[in-house]
Amino acid sequence: MRDFSLLFQKRCIICHEKKQYKYLLCEDCLDKLVFIDGYRDIDGTDCYFPLLHQGLTKKLIYDYKLSRKQVVKYFLADAVADKIKQKNLQDYTLLIVPSTKSTINKRGFDHIHEIAKEVAKNLDMEYLPDAIIKVKETKIQHNLSQLQRIENLQGAFKMNADVSDKKILILDDIVTTKNTLREIKKTLNEKYVDLKFVTVSSRSNEKY
Repeated sequence: MRDFSLLFQKRCIICHEKKQYKYLLCEDCLDKLVFIDGYRDIDGTDCYFPLLHQGLTKKLIYDYKLSRKQVVKYFLADAVADKIKQKNLQDYTLLIVPSTKSTINKRGFDHIHEIAKEVAKNLDMEYLPDAIIKVKETKIQHNLSQLQRIENLQGAFKMNADVSDKKILILDDIVTTKNTLREIKKTLNEKYVDLKFVTVSSRSNEKY
């Protein structure tokens, strides 16, 4: 409850002391984040993101995802929503990279779904939370080699809705080696011509 009281008191959700300036953060804490016009190419498909995954950004996502610091989702959702508006993607249908039910139960909530709900509400976007489902338990990616990561994700996702007539924007929290987004793209069978990705952050940036 203490975290959510910060929203009403207009205090920074990080330092808990100074007045909110933007994205629920004070000006000093905001300056510690690296905002960029982020871009990654996922085998010919655009992926946009607002933040580099380092320092305070990395800690915030960790606190939200693993420590259940729920108030952080509003900051993350606002940053993603601004990126979507910047790229004029509000008329796309929003989907998410899913987790398995066991992972969600273990974590206690679906962190990407919670962000997506806020983004969709803020931008009045169509959101289909169960259009893609995860049907395979996978190992933690960062402990694996590049080849093992690819094999680990093979067949992990399945389409659960017909979205062939829609423009699709898929949301995830972070892009690192691109393997997860590549597998998602493969799951869609490459038939969705108007497909784009948006993530909260990335460990690297590429030029357009």
